[in-house]
Amino acid sequence: MIKHILVSVALLLNSVVAIIPAWSQVPVGVRIDGDVLIKWPVEYKGKAVVPDGVHHIADYAFMDCNGVTDVVFPNGVQTIGENAFSRCFGLTDVSIPKSVTNIGSSAFFLCWNLTNLVIKAKIDSVPHSMCLRCVRLERVEFPEKLLDIGAEAFLSCRSLKAAEVPNGVTNISDKAFAMCSNLEKVEISNGLMSIGDRAFALCYNLKKVNGLAGVCELEKDVFLENGLYHREVGIAGLARVIRLAAKGFSLEGPDCRVDLFAMDRL
Repeated sequence: MIKHILVSVALLLNSVVAIIPAWSQVPVGVRIDGDVLIKWPVEYKGKAVVPDGVHHIADYAFMDCNGVTDVVFPNGVQTIGENAFSRCFGLTDVSIPKSVTNIGSSAFFLCWNLTNLVIKAKIDSVPHSMCLRCVRLERVEFPEKLLDIGAEAFLSCRSLKAAEVPNGVTNISDKAFAMCSNLEKVEISNGLMSIGDRAFALCYNLKKVNGLAGVCELEKDVFLENGLYHREVGIAGLARVIRLAAKGFSLEGPDCRVDLFAMDRL
């Protein structure tokens, strides 16, 4: 009799555990409202597994969570808010899933130890200051169908050595890659039309930029104080265009022709 009672109790407990919502099993201090993750505890250490059922990560949700080393996003997460992971100094590797359709500005601001970022999200623009001062960032994989790289998106990412801009990107905004002091090579694919003010300024080791043939507009000081500012290298026939941009001229005209008279004065 007692044995049957114990078996029944065990089955009942298993049933209760099975129906407990996923987010009731997350660490103490995690705040969830409906399908929105409001806050992750700053004292948490290790891998942070965002519970199933969370579709939105609120602004500042993980801010200052210095002990978080990795983040696992659930299937169906749609938005990552402004400054959501800013100042997560222990974060090293991030992969943003395809289900994400919106990322707020400064989402990974000052993540000093972030080295690898894979963006599979269905976004058309890398947001403003997304990885500002991620000084150990070495690799970025951009998503398909990207149109714009936002202002200061990768400013002062000092460990970034190469940047491959995917097909379809039409604009690189102001200071997008400025102060990436170890950046050596930029590959620009078909479709790029404009590069903003100081987009590659103070990239002291930049020696090679490929794919500028379709660019219609280069703002002032695009390549200020870097390897291209003083040397004609790696442009495959467009070195003089680079010097033109470095001195503050713009490419003008509906068919993107360069003012040859202005170029001849350089």
